[in-house]
Amino acid sequence: MNRPLRGLLAALCLLPVALSAADPASGTLTPDSGPLTYTSGPFLVSDPSGECTIGVCDYYDLTVSIPAGALTGFPSASVRIVIEWGSPTEDFDLYVYDAAGGEVASSGSAVTASESASFLALEGDTVYQVEISPYAVTGGTVSATITFEPGEPGVVPGPGGPVEPGSVPLGASGPGIPRYLTYTPPPALNGNVGEPSIGFNTDTKRAFLLSGFKTLWATFPAEQDPPAPEACEAEWEDRSFVTTTVNTLDPIGITDSLVRGAETNRTWIGQLQAKSHLMAFTDDDGETWTPSEGNSIVLNGFDHQTIGSGPYPEGMELLARTSFPNALYYCGQDVAYANCARSDDGGLTFGPTTIMYDLTTCAGLHGHARVAPDGTVYVPAPDCNGEAGVAISEDAGTTWRVSTVPGSESSGFDPQFAVASDGTGYMCFAKGLGQAFVSVTTDKGETWSDPVNISQELGIQHIAFPQAVAGDGDRAACAFLGTTTPGNPNTLGFEGVWHVYFATTYDRGQTWDIVNATPNDPVQGYGGIWDSGGGNYNRNLLDFNEITIDDRGFPLYGYADGCIGSCDVDPINNTFAAYPKLVRQVGGRGLYAEFDRVEPAAPRRACLDGRRTFDRSTLSWREPDNGGEAISEYKVFRGIGDGERTQIGRTNGKPSFVDLSADPAIETYSYSVVAVNSQGESLDSNVITLPVEQVTVEEDLCVAPGVTFVPDGPGDGGALPGTDLISVSVAEPLELDGNLLVTLRVDDLSAPPANTLWGVRFNPPSIPASNPDNVFVAMVTDEGAPRFIYGSTTREVVVLASYTLWNEEGTLAPESTFAADGTIAMVVPREVFGLQAGDQLVNPTAIVFSGATAAEKLSRSTNTEDAGVGLENYTLRSDTFCLPNRPPFSLLSVSDTTPSVGSTVTFDASGSTDDDGEPIVSYLFDFGDGTQLETDQPVVEHVYNEAGLYRAQLETVDERGRKSDNIAQAQIDVSGEASQAGRGATGVGAGGSMSRLGLLALVMALLMVRRPRRR
Repeated sequence: MNRPLRGLLAALCLLPVALSAADPASGTLTPDSGPLTYTSGPFLVSDPSGECTIGVCDYYDLTVSIPAGALTGFPSASVRIVIEWGSPTEDFDLYVYDAAGGEVASSGSAVTASESASFLALEGDTVYQVEISPYAVTGGTVSATITFEPGEPGVVPGPGGPVEPGSVPLGASGPGIPRYLTYTPPPALNGNVGEPSIGFNTDTKRAFLLSGFKTLWATFPAEQDPPAPEACEAEWEDRSFVTTTVNTLDPIGITDSLVRGAETNRTWIGQLQAKSHLMAFTDDDGETWTPSEGNSIVLNGFDHQTIGSGPYPEGMELLARTSFPNALYYCGQDVAYANCARSDDGGLTFGPTTIMYDLTTCAGLHGHARVAPDGTVYVPAPDCNGEAGVAISEDAGTTWRVSTVPGSESSGFDPQFAVASDGTGYMCFAKGLGQAFVSVTTDKGETWSDPVNISQELGIQHIAFPQAVAGDGDRAACAFLGTTTPGNPNTLGFEGVWHVYFATTYDRGQTWDIVNATPNDPVQGYGGIWDSGGGNYNRNLLDFNEITIDDRGFPLYGYADGCIGSCDVDPINNTFAAYPKLVRQVGGRGLYAEFDRVEPAAPRRACLDGRRTFDRSTLSWREPDNGGEAISEYKVFRGIGDGERTQIGRTNGKPSFVDLSADPAIETYSYSVVAVNSQGESLDSNVITLPVEQVTVEEDLCVAPGVTFVPDGPGDGGALPGTDLISVSVAEPLELDGNLLVTLRVDDLSAPPANTLWGVRFNPPSIPASNPDNVFVAMVTDEGAPRFIYGSTTREVVVLASYTLWNEEGTLAPESTFAADGTIAMVVPREVFGLQAGDQLVNPTAIVFSGATAAEKLSRSTNTEDAGVGLENYTLRSDTFCLPNRPPFSLLSVSDTTPSVGSTVTFDASGSTDDDGEPIVSYLFDFGDGTQLETDQPVVEHVYNEAGLYRAQLETVDERGRKSDNIAQAQIDVSGEASQAGRGATGVGAGGSMSRLGLLALVMALLMVRRPRRR
C-alpha cells in the first residue's frame, strides 16, 4: 500500500496531534547502536478505519544506517520494531513506510498487548517512517523498541515452493500445514463437565460431542440451511437420551465411522454406574434412541470404560445375529484386571467378558478401543512392566495378547492407538509426565519403530490427554494438551499455560508437522493438570479427551476447556473449568490424500457479525482459513438495503471494523467483507443487514467513551458543520488515574468553526441542585485553535433577556483532544471541582453555540445552535470499581462422602475465596439429587433420602455479581454399606474415574507387581 508520508500530512492538518507525539521524535539505527526506544501517547481517540484521516496517529522518523559491505554474508539481516502497551483492552496497529510512502511492513493481529514487524535491512542511509495507529484506545501509552537483527549467515528468506511429503520441518506453518478452527457450544448447552467423547457421521456430516450427561450434535456451517462460511459457528442441539443423562460417572461415546468403507454411522452413548453400564444407540443423530442392555455388563469393571466398533475378522462375520454388520466392543477395568465384552447385534445385548490383561501384565487406566479394517482390536495400556503397551485381539475379542513398545517407558497419561486404512498402527503416548512420542507398527505389534519425540520442536515440556487417529496408511495425527513450561505439571504452583497441539505425519511417522491449534485460547492456565484422582483443585479436566476423523480426512478433537473468562486474558487467573469444545482441521493436508487441495491458495470466506447504533456500525468477523498464506488485509463493503455494496474501508488483517460514516437516516445497511492474501481474494463473507438500533451497544464507564451522559441525536442542530450535538458520554478508565473523561460528539469537526463553544455543565455537590448557577467543561475556538477550559456559569438578566455567562477559571488536562469525526475528548481532573467517589453530577446539560465575538470571549450564549439535557445524574465510581473483576474460586468440602440413607451431611463452602478481596455474598448448593439451596451462608446441611451415587456442586457469587466459573464438586455415595477405599472424594474437581488407591495397593502388594500410575 502507498501513502504520502504522514508527517507531512500531520503538519498540514488542523488537528492537535502533539498529544500523542513520539518522544523522542526520531533516531538512527546502526548495526552497533543498540536498540532505539521511544514512547508515545496517551491516546484518547480511536481510529478503527486504519486510514489515519482524523489526525490521531503517531509518527517516528527512523534512519537505518548500514555501512557498505556490512551485510556481506548476512543477506537476511533485518530491522525489527516492537510496540507494547499495558492494557489488553486497548489495541494499536503498526505500519512502516519508506521515503516514497510505500508500506514496507505492518502488524495488526491484536492477539496480545503488543505488535511487531520486521523488514530487510539495506546498506546505506535509508529513511523510514514508523506509524502507530490507535485502533481502539482508552488513554493508554505505547512503548516502542527498534533493533537490528543480523540474521543467520547465508540464509535468504523468500517464498516457499511446492510442499512435498516429509519436507516441512517441525513447527513450520504455511502451504500444506494443517490449520484449525474451534467450535464452542452456546452457554445454555455448555457446562463444567470433563472427559468429552466425539464422533462424526460421514453421511449427515454432523458430529456429536458428549460431555458429562449432555449429548450435543453439531451441524457445521457447510451443512446448515442456508450454508454459511466455514468460519462460522456450528449449530448445536441437545439430543441426549433420558437414561444417559442421570448422575453417573465416566461418560463415553463413539460413532461407527472410523473404519473407512465399513461405516454404519451408528452412535453409542454410555454412562458408567458402579459395575454396570447405561447405554443407548441412535442411527439418526439423536432424533431417536434405542436402549441397550448395557446393565448386563456387570463383570466388566467399574472404571474407565471404552467402546470400539468395526468389522469382524475374516471368517467370523457370521457371528453377527442381526443385520448390523459390525462388531461392538465394550471394555472396562476392575481392580486387578481389564476385560472386554462383544455385542453381535449392534449394541442391544453383550456376550460374556474376556480378560485382556491383569496386574501381572499391565497396570493403569487403559486407552480407547480401536478396530482395524481387518477386524483386529487394539486397547492400549500405559504401564506394561515399565513400557507402554497395547492389548491385541485377532479373533473378535475371544483371546488377547499384549505387545509393548521398546524404549517407550511407562506413560503418564493413557496412551492412544490409531489404525490406518492399510493396518499401520500408530501409538501416541507421553513418557512419564513429559513429552509426546509416537511409535509405529506395520505388523500388529510384532515389531515397533523407535519412539519419536513429536513435541520437542516447539519446546513442549509436558503433555496431557494424547489422542491418535489415522487415515491413509502413511498419514496419522496425534493431538494432545501441551505446555512449554518446565517443572512439575501436577502441582498447583506450576506456572505453565496449556494449549491444544496437533502433530501430523504424511510419511508413516518419519517426520511430523506440529501446530498449536488454539494459540489465542489457553486450555489450562496456572495451576497444572492433575489426573490422579481425589479432590485436587486441578482435577478439573479429569481423565481424557477424544479424537475422530471426518469424511475428508480432517481430524476433530473434543476437549474440555479449563481456562475461560478472565483466564483467557491472563492465564494466571486459571478458572479450573471444564467447558466442552471441538477443534476441527479446516486447511492444509488431511489424512486422506485424495482430498488434498493445491496450496497456497486464496483465503476462504470470513464469518461476519455486527451491530449498529445511531452513530456507528461495529463489525467483527471470525477469521477464515487463510489458504496456507497469511491474510494481509480485509476489505469492507457496504450497501443500502439489498443494493449493490461498495468498498468503504479496509483493515490491516484485523478482524474488526467500525463504520463511523453510517448515516442514521438510512434505514438499513448491508455489509460484507473479503479476505486478501498474496494468492488473491476470498469470496464474499456472509452478508449481514443492520437497521438502526438493531442492537444496543453495552456501555461501560471503565472503557471510553463510557456511559451516555446526555443523549441528543443527530439532525436537530444548526446548519453550521460542527454544531449539531449528538451525545455526551462520561468514563473513568483506570488509565486516566481518577480523572473524568467527558466525550462530546457532534456531526463534524474536520474544520472546527471559529468563536464556538462546545460545553457540558452540571451541578457538583458544592452547588445545590436547585441553583441555576453551575460549573462547566468546554472546548472553545475563541482564540483560533481549539483549547480546553473549565469554569463556572452564572445567570444575568439584561433588558428582560436572560444570559448564561461562561466564566473561564482554568484549563483542562493536556491529554484533552478532538478528532475530525466530531469527537471531543475532555480530560477533567476531579480536584478542579472538588469531586470524590460517590459524588453525583446533577442536572447535566450540553450546549453548542457559535457567533460570539472574540472580545466577549464567549461569555454570553445568545445564539444556541444545539442543546441537550441529561436524563439521569451521574455518580462517580469508587476507586476499585474499574479494577478487574475476577470470579470467585469455589471450594467445597463434605463431612461424609459415604453416608447412609437419612443421615445428615454437612457441606462447607467457607474455603471459597475471591482474589479481588470482595466478600462472597451467595452460595448455590446443588446436592445432585434434584434439590438445590441458595443462601448467604457458607455451611449448610442436607439429608439424602435414597441410596445412590450423587455429584454435589457449588457455585459462588461475589459482591459485584461475578459468578465462579471453576468446578467445585464432590461425589456422595449414599448407602447403608461401609465406604469403599477411595469412593468418597472431597474438594474441587472430584469426579470422573474413581480413586481406589488403598485397594489397588493391597492387590498389587499381594501380586508383588509394580504399582501402576495412580488415578
